[in-house]
Amino acid sequence: MVKVDRAPQRHLLKPLGGYLGLELRDGEEYHTNAIRVNTGANAFKTILLTGKYQKIYLPIYNCDSVLQPLKELQIPYQFYPVDHHLDPVFEIGSLKEGEGFLIVNYFGLKDDSIAALRKQTGNVIVDNAQSFFSKPIQDTDTFYSTRKFFGVPDGAYLYLKTKVNLALEIDHSYHRAEHLLRRIDVSAEDGFAFYRQNEQHLSSQPLRTMSGLTRALLKNIDYEHIRRVRVDNFGYYERALKNHNLLKVPWNGTQVPLIYPFLTDDVHLYDRLLDEKIYTARYWPGVRELAEPGSWEHQLARMLIALPVDQRLSQTDIERILKIILKSHRR
Repeated sequence: MVKVDRAPQRHLLKPLGGYLGLELRDGEEYHTNAIRVNTGANAFKTILLTGKYQKIYLPIYNCDSVLQPLKELQIPYQFYPVDHHLDPVFEIGSLKEGEGFLIVNYFGLKDDSIAALRKQTGNVIVDNAQSFFSKPIQDTDTFYSTRKFFGVPDGAYLYLKTKVNLALEIDHSYHRAEHLLRRIDVSAEDGFAFYRQNEQHLSSQPLRTMSGLTRALLKNIDYEHIRRVRVDNFGYYERALKNHNLLKVPWNGTQVPLIYPFLTDDVHLYDRLLDEKIYTARYWPGVRELAEPGSWEHQLARMLIALPVDQRLSQTDIERILKIILKSHRR
C-alpha cells in the first residue's frame, strides 16, 4: 500500500516568528496590469521575441543598451535621426510588415507626438524608459524602467500587443541593493561605486521576472506625490531657463519628466555643477561614436545637461542650481 504524505511541503510553508524584516506596507504598484521583468533591456528583448520582428528602426540618439538584445537575437537594425523637437526624421509610411519602429519618449516629454505617430502605424514600439508615468497606448508594445525614477535595485514593466504567457525564473535583488543602503547610511559618494557595479551587472542579466524585493519596494511608493513634485520642479526650471535653453522643450504642462534637459553652449557648466556636489547625467556617451561630428545628435550627447527634478528636490534646492547656471548665462 502506497502512503500519501498529506503534510504541506516545507518550502511552501509561511515562516512564523524569528527575526524581523523590513517594515514595508503591501501597497499597490503604478503599472498593475503590466508584465514584470528584471531590466529594461530584457523588457525590450521580450517585445522582440513575442512580436517576431524581422528588422528594427531606432534613433541614433538613444541608450546603447537597446542594441544588446538586437545583437543577441540577431535582428537587423537601422538608425534614424531626430529633429530639433526630438521627433523622428523618417518616412513612417515606408515601414513593411515585420518591421518595428522604436520611438523614445525622451525625458518623459513626448507623449503627444508618440500618440500621433501611433495613429499612422501599428508597428510602433514605445520606449518609455524615461517616462514611467506615461500610460500605455492600447495594442502597442511598450516598456518602462523603474530605477530611473525610484530608489530600487532593478525592475521593468512592459505591455505587449500580442498576449502571451511567460514562464520565467524569478530574479533576486538583495545583492544589488548596497548602493541604496549606503546612500542612506553613509553618503551618496560612498555608494556611487556600488551603483556603477550594479549598472554593469544588470547589463548582463538573463531575462527573469521582477524580484520580490523590487516589487515590494515599488508597492511602498507614493506615486501621486512624486508625480506632483516632478511636474512642479520641471515648471520651476522652465520658467527660469526657457530663454537660455538651446533645446525648445516640448512640454505640455502635465507630462511627468525624468529630468529637465538643458542644452547649453557653456562647456564648463557640467564641471561647475559637479564642484558644487550637483550630480547631473549626460545622455548618452555611446551616441558620440555613432553620430557624425557636428550633427544634432552629437551636439545633444556633448552639451545637454540633465538637471534633476526628482522627488528629493525642493524649490530651494533648484534655486541653488539655477544660481550657478544663470550666473554664467548673464555674462
